[in-house]
Amino acid sequence: MLEYRYADGKADQLPLLANELVEQHPRLIVGVASEAAVALAKATSTIPIVSATGDVDFVGLGLAKSLDKPGGNVTGVTISAGEAAQLRVELLQKTVPGLSTLVVLMHPSNSANQRLLSMMDDVAKRLGVKIQPVSVARPEDLEGAIATAKASGAQAISSLQGPFFSFRESCSVICVRRTGLHSR
Repeated sequence: MLEYRYADGKADQLPLLANELVEQHPRLIVGVASEAAVALAKATSTIPIVSATGDVDFVGLGLAKSLDKPGGNVTGVTISAGEAAQLRVELLQKTVPGLSTLVVLMHPSNSANQRLLSMMDDVAKRLGVKIQPVSVARPEDLEGAIATAKASGAQAISSLQGPFFSFRESCSVICVRRTGLHSR
């Protein structure tokens, strides 16, 4: 039997949902966000947890002692999100003529986002691009974020990690056209 729990973008609900799952005594729990993996790890040290995010800093978040000998009950695959974020800035700078301002959407509850934003900013400064972070806590905030990007004169929008940036159909696809920012 599979049990599902969704926080619907409300990170404060994750500890409650994690405890509900642990009380079911499952043989395994899968979390699909770094915030979920952290909440699950705090709820149990015995039930195996698989992080299905692909972009979790296991060591930085305290989920593993090291990557070569993690210990604990949390496992998963990790990718270098920092390098990917930096490459997005470089790619946008090469593909968007005259890119001078890049709005970066970020969910405020994701602890990795400040580190990723800093890494993006390092590359952006070298390329002469200004990074403007915009907090998006709920899918309903996307319209306002796009309006902010337009008002600031941004030529492109990128996003960092968030519970709905990748997994929700309500997230708009943002395109860059020569005439400005458009959402569809």
